[in-house]
Amino acid sequence: MQRQWGLIANGFVVAGLGAAASMLYIVSLSAAYVGRYALAAGAIAAGLAGAWLFRILLPPYLDQLEARLGGSSEPPATRDQSTANSINY
Repeated sequence: MQRQWGLIANGFVVAGLGAAASMLYIVSLSAAYVGRYALAAGAIAAGLAGAWLFRILLPPYLDQLEARLGGSSEPPATRDQSTANSINY
């Protein structure tokens, strides 16, 4: 049970980091629009750092989540595509 709460907490951290990076991007655009260039530069720098960290943390978290749910550990390119091609519309 403890591991499940750790996985949930990690998810909140990763999601919060991605949301904060997006918000900082919007703040930087707004600050630049009204002429507060120092604030815009700081916000875009922090947003880019957050986005970079998000891109680093997301794949391992998704792999951990997929392993917990019993998904395939193979890369998507090597998985059998027969189920994806058998969908009837």
